[in-house]
Amino acid sequence: MGKFALQMMGAVWELERNTIVENVKLGMKQRARMGYHNGGACLGYRTIELPGGDRKNRKTKLDIEPDEAAVVSQIFSLYASGKGLRAIANQLNREGKRTKKGNTFGTDSIREIITNPVYAGIVRYNRFEGWSEKRRRGKNSSPIITEGKHEAIISLEMWEKVKALFAKKSPICP
Repeated sequence: MGKFALQMMGAVWELERNTIVENVKLGMKQRARMGYHNGGACLGYRTIELPGGDRKNRKTKLDIEPDEAAVVSQIFSLYASGKGLRAIANQLNREGKRTKKGNTFGTDSIREIITNPVYAGIVRYNRFEGWSEKRRRGKNSSPIITEGKHEAIISLEMWEKVKALFAKKSPICP
């Protein structure tokens, strides 16, 4: 009887956990549709807490970090002028610039920046779905893309130019 009771409680706990996970996902999708960023730290921005939220229902927004935003603008300008990912990373590293986490720049970090629409004032959410179950191949064909509530670092024209250049140069476009 004890083993049976333990298994039943385990099943109830698993159901509760899955319910919580689903509710959090629904809340994050709704937040993205409203134009709020759900991700972690982005180079060029800091997360500020908005008034009116409590501990459980925190409201946050992206705010421009001027020194980092200058680096982001430089990355987009260099790419738009024809420089490659490695050349940009090398130049930034020579100048002593660092990523949000304080690391040196690499081609992957530059690629992630130039393909992230957050810098043009656009929120993209749910780019990957079922990432852990699908062996890291869970790309979502229809992520949520909407106008963000944050200020853009680069213009939409610059974003479109860099996006077109990247699509032209890269055989694998995000």
